[in-house]
Amino acid sequence: NDLSLFQTGLRGVAVGESEPTLLARVADMPNVLRGDIPGAGAILPQMYVDERTLNIEGQRSDGTRRDELVVTVFASEQPGEFALYEDDGQSTDYQRGAVRTTVLSQETRAEQSRVRIAAASGSYRGAVSRRDNVVRLVLNGQAASQVTVNGRALPQCGSEADWTATQVACWGNADANLVLARSGTMDVGQSKEFVFALTDAAQAELWHGPAELPSDTRLRTQPAIDLRLWLAVALLLAAGVVVSWRIAQRERSSGANGR
Repeated sequence: NDLSLFQTGLRGVAVGESEPTLLARVADMPNVLRGDIPGAGAILPQMYVDERTLNIEGQRSDGTRRDELVVTVFASEQPGEFALYEDDGQSTDYQRGAVRTTVLSQETRAEQSRVRIAAASGSYRGAVSRRDNVVRLVLNGQAASQVTVNGRALPQCGSEADWTATQVACWGNADANLVLARSGTMDVGQSKEFVFALTDAAQAELWHGPAELPSDTRLRTQPAIDLRLWLAVALLLAAGVVVSWRIAQRERSSGANGR
């Protein structure tokens, strides 16, 4: 259940009007955000992280830097807002006001979802002045038919490979109920408004469509592979038993000769 997942360290949101017991148990968990809006409306700011990430500034072991702002939004008809605070992640300068604040908000209607990244205020040592902005919009049975940023229509990425390889401003229906949109590099002091025109997910072109069934050949050979694996394990166990039996016999024989 949700509590078991949160107890493993999984990051998530306990939405408004969740079970009282769940809310009480997650109250002190740093990996769980609590929302006041029932059912949805959560806004989660994130950063790109993989095995090459070195620090909070996005510097990487290969000498590159990934400093884009990633915002995961759970769409809701109830307007939601989140204030993102950033500092250098190393010093205590934040205690003296060296902090950047960015207000993130969302509002969704039947056929349209708006995600706003307000102009940032404040700064800190090492803060970037320009960066990419990525919105991950989580919907319920819907997908996008068009996405604009500040009134400018974004081109649609045809596949996940295009999205990953190009790193240019575009959007795509990554999966049923998930839309990805990238603004391209923009000044942090400039506000950005992503507007998603929504449609039924069943009628949209998705990067990851329904899973295809394996061919007859794969269906036939898979059990054979499993059988060979179990046979190999059985042979190894049998060999181990034989070796243990021979050692025990030798020990008994040596003991008898000693007497």
